[in-house]
Amino acid sequence: MSPALSTVTEEDLATFADSDKVVVIGFFAEAAGAEFEAFSALANANRDSFTFGYVVDADGSSAQEHGAQVPGVVLFKKFDERKNVFEGAFDSEVLLTFIKANSVPLMDDIGPENYQSYAESGLPLAYLFVGSDEDRATHGPGVEAIAKDFKGKINFVYLDAAKYGGHANNLNLKQQWPAFAIQKPLEGAKFPFDQSADFTAEAIRKFVEDFDAGKIDPSLKSEDIPATQNEPVFTLVGKQFTEIVNSGKDVFLEIYAPWCGHCKKLAPVWEELATKLKPFSNIIVAKFDGTANDIPPEHGFQVMGFPTVKLFRADGEVIDYEGDRSLADLFHFVKTNAVNGANINIDVDGDAVEEDEKDEL
Repeated sequence: MSPALSTVTEEDLATFADSDKVVVIGFFAEAAGAEFEAFSALANANRDSFTFGYVVDADGSSAQEHGAQVPGVVLFKKFDERKNVFEGAFDSEVLLTFIKANSVPLMDDIGPENYQSYAESGLPLAYLFVGSDEDRATHGPGVEAIAKDFKGKINFVYLDAAKYGGHANNLNLKQQWPAFAIQKPLEGAKFPFDQSADFTAEAIRKFVEDFDAGKIDPSLKSEDIPATQNEPVFTLVGKQFTEIVNSGKDVFLEIYAPWCGHCKKLAPVWEELATKLKPFSNIIVAKFDGTANDIPPEHGFQVMGFPTVKLFRADGEVIDYEGDRSLADLFHFVKTNAVNGANINIDVDGDAVEEDEKDEL
């Protein structure tokens, strides 16, 4: 295994800088001191993501050759402008942000193999959906110019709609091309560009500027609020989510998908649990169609598989349920963990339905 931080001589610098797609090299007067230790710790913490090296550059000549100073850092890469020079206070957190922001191309094609690196960058992700080479040629240059102006603040990518057009649904877009949307991957917040508007570089730029200024609210997909709630299981929808889970009651929630086999097996058990707990007005047993509704981003979680079961306690705490899906186990969990659980006392018999499995998204 290669070391987390390699020693690089001035003679080998060019070869080392070209040894990987992204290479981060620090320049130091000596292999000691607070800046060097911070850089070394950063390299150890991120050794699986980037290639790190350092040059002992006592007179600063090597650093100066690459537009840097001592101590300093240069990120070398095999795309776009080929290298970026770190400027500012020598702080590990700031430096890592610099590396993540500059280690992806100005506009690359996104797919399963590189999505995670974008998601982990911590930056919003702007998608240009292209349905053809003509779409790319017509709209790509204009969006790339916007990407250049927002580099380090928003990552921009191309998405091949012929391969991954279904992702438009996840961003609350219709599958009509070209299309554009911005997402905050870690929060799940999504900001689709109005598909009824003219698709021009000027309109996209205005949309991105407004997003960056915080003038655009995230899009929330939601079914209509049911006119009545007569069934034992409360039907929760996106636009009512915050109101219900923050109602001061305990809300035991199943997030499901209509096509999910595990959800279908759980459904009769969930309904029986809701029926037995119906007399207790401070406890709500609810269901939420995760394919037709979005979780408001302020709740800070995304659904990674179905069913997902969570208890939103009356005091605001949220607890994941990971036990067996039997009536007895579900009931015991509520009685033990809900704020109002101590008030329920009913007989419950039930055998385990299945192990805690999920259908992944």
